[in-house]
Amino acid sequence: MSTARIQIDTEQLAATISALAAFQESFNHHNIGVFQHMQALVEDMYAGNIQALIGEAVILFNPRCVGVNQALDAFIRRLTALLERICAADQLTPGCGLPTLPSPRVYFINGINATEHGAPEPEMIDLKHMFATNTFIPEHNLVPLNAIYNQDSAQILNNPFATGLQGWQKDLGLFGYPVGYVAHVFSPLISSPVTTAVGVNQVLQEQSSGGAMYTKQMYAEIQANIVHDPLLPGQKVIIVAHSGGGAVASNLVPLLEKDGIDVAGTVTLGSPAVDDTRVTPFGHALHIVDRKDALGQPWLHRNRLSSVSPNPFIPRPYPLIPGFAEEYIDVDPNIDYETTHSTGHSSYMTNPEVVDYTAEHFAEMQAWVKPEFCN
Repeated sequence: MSTARIQIDTEQLAATISALAAFQESFNHHNIGVFQHMQALVEDMYAGNIQALIGEAVILFNPRCVGVNQALDAFIRRLTALLERICAADQLTPGCGLPTLPSPRVYFINGINATEHGAPEPEMIDLKHMFATNTFIPEHNLVPLNAIYNQDSAQILNNPFATGLQGWQKDLGLFGYPVGYVAHVFSPLISSPVTTAVGVNQVLQEQSSGGAMYTKQMYAEIQANIVHDPLLPGQKVIIVAHSGGGAVASNLVPLLEKDGIDVAGTVTLGSPAVDDTRVTPFGHALHIVDRKDALGQPWLHRNRLSSVSPNPFIPRPYPLIPGFAEEYIDVDPNIDYETTHSTGHSSYMTNPEVVDYTAEHFAEMQAWVKPEFCN
């Protein structure tokens, strides 16, 4: 098949995808109006059997609307993935009808106090789902990596409270209660702070060393993922990290670039410790901080902004202090800070503002963000 014919076919496929997306948007807009009108009928205009009948219609209508919308979404996503691969295989990316092809490969990294072993942390699954819901990026390009920072206090310290003090409970007691019972009651109070303290220490190790055990783990997992699902020509990588995962994300950029992987940059979500000097030679560093997230403020951000701060003990910039950030925000064009308006340190995983800000600062994402749909 000639290149010209492939070009025409891919442009037709892109036009079909655009038409389906427009239809989906119109479908949702229409159904919102119908649903609201039906609710108004139930609440304001009718009573008795008629009201009950319309109420049943409302209950049946909404799930069917959602089902059709989900089917359209899945179909559009599959067509988009097919178009990606055709364009990349035939070197047709600039003329394929979409502003940027292929879509970025997005990796998600968790913060401290993880509970999973050998699997992604549930919060990262939520983050992937939120990106999938708000973009057309094919799901194989949204990759939550296996959990890190997942050592518990028993592993870290061989904590005797966590193991019931083994045989000691037979010989000792406290206020008349066996030590094993005391250990069982107080172990959660001891293990959580210990695990948190060790997690904070590990984050600082990752940041200061440029790559400790968790950086090596994430690097190996990304390599394995790319071997299993190779990047397409021109495809870029974006690393999204929550909390302490930000230190690992910044370490990964030069390692991946050394392997010839084009990293567009990093997006940190409430990450107090990162080293942007490892990111900005290659890509963009975007830091998203919620106004109610005191823990996730940029307390220990290492970058060019640090050298111009009049007070080394005040983070730069500090979204909780209105106007403070503006003095430093333009010092390095490859670093940006954005503020979300949600509920704190765990709110990022379900906040669509994260997707909006990522698209705003990464051209690779802009073409893949959906219009606002009714789900």
